[in-house]
Amino acid sequence: MFDKLMFKKILEDALGDRKTTEYAEESGVNRTYLSKYLNLRLDSPPGPEIIKRLAEKAHNNVTYEDLMSAAGFLSNKNQTRNIKGINKEDVELEKEWNEIGSVLRRSGKKMTAVDKRRILRIIKAAIPDDDDDG
Repeated sequence: MFDKLMFKKILEDALGDRKTTEYAEESGVNRTYLSKYLNLRLDSPPGPEIIKRLAEKAHNNVTYEDLMSAAGFLSNKNQTRNIKGINKEDVELEKEWNEIGSVLRRSGKKMTAVDKRRILRIIKAAIPDDDDDG
């Protein structure tokens, strides 16, 4: 199964210090297409040939197998790649956050300033002040 968040994280590793444009040019993959994966805009994986091109120009020891596994073409039971800055809770949180955004977009309801203030108040209430750390 395609794990678009994991695919994004691995692509970010593969990108390294380069700009998306540089990586796209080096790998021969369309920049807009690559950006859509980095911004979680696509729900199906690229094909093995595109993944091969991305892997050939990847930085940070990202392999073809890493990308193929996140794309859902390989079983990730044996995947041991440690993606920088990612843990299970972060993955679940980002998935839930993206789902909220998706539901809001599908609802077709334009958020008013009042809606935005309510959401902002909820977020602020959930984040403790530095003084609350003890």
